[in-house]
Amino acid sequence: TWYFRAALAIILIISLVAAYYWRVNSIIRQKAKLEELVQKRTGELRKKNMKLDELNKMNERIFSIIAHDLKSPFNAVMGFTEILEKKSDKDDFDENRKKYISYIRGAINKILVLMENLLLWSSSHLKGSSINPNKYSINEQIHNNIALITELARDKSVTIRFNPKINCNVLADYNMIDAVIRNLLSNAFKFSRPNDIITIELEKKANEVICSVTDQGIGISTDELGILFSLDSRKIKAGTNGEQGSGLGLVLCHDFIALNGGKIWVKSQPGKGSTFSFSIPAAND
Repeated sequence: TWYFRAALAIILIISLVAAYYWRVNSIIRQKAKLEELVQKRTGELRKKNMKLDELNKMNERIFSIIAHDLKSPFNAVMGFTEILEKKSDKDDFDENRKKYISYIRGAINKILVLMENLLLWSSSHLKGSSINPNKYSINEQIHNNIALITELARDKSVTIRFNPKINCNVLADYNMIDAVIRNLLSNAFKFSRPNDIITIELEKKANEVICSVTDQGIGISTDELGILFSLDSRKIKAGTNGEQGSGLGLVLCHDFIALNGGKIWVKSQPGKGSTFSFSIPAAND
């Protein structure tokens, strides 16, 4: 009948319209998903580009450090070596020889410290930040580092005190924490004046050990406190006897302590000294 045919036509038209709208909506949904995916990938690429830019800036900064900081001590070594060579036949050579040798030793020591920090920095960033935590006594580690600086401290009339009441076992990467202690001790010595005292203290809490290195030196201004652990804001200050550094030591300390699950902080007043403290996980006895 005619009305049956009309009903079929209407049903067919409705089905075609429904199929058309379903297809359009499906395309719209796919388009929205694609746009979302594109935005996500764009964000990831932007982050990767930002990271690459940071790495490039870091590499440029490191090469700048190498070029600047190695030039001065190498020139000093070369200069005093030439003086020793020229004055070897003169009468006053023996009187000045000790002074020249002392200058050369200081320059070489600066080169060694700088190269060690650069190698540690590059290995932790270029090869990947991997740590090897072990249980050990930090007391013994501190004593070993004090022994390395005892002769220099004696020459500058600086006293180092470390009289712990307890033995503290930690769970950390020995080499990383060794570099941290060595750098903090070197900084304390560098900015101490003759007859000053450097004090090292250990405090054990429930799940962490806190080590503090306190000096009576020249202190740090408020403006400088905010940039101590930043490579971009690297600022080198000569020590009380003209000792020079690389500006990498504290940046290295910050990174190594963070990798070992700890924190590092500083308290200081100009003219009254500084206290650098760091925390690392305590080992279960």
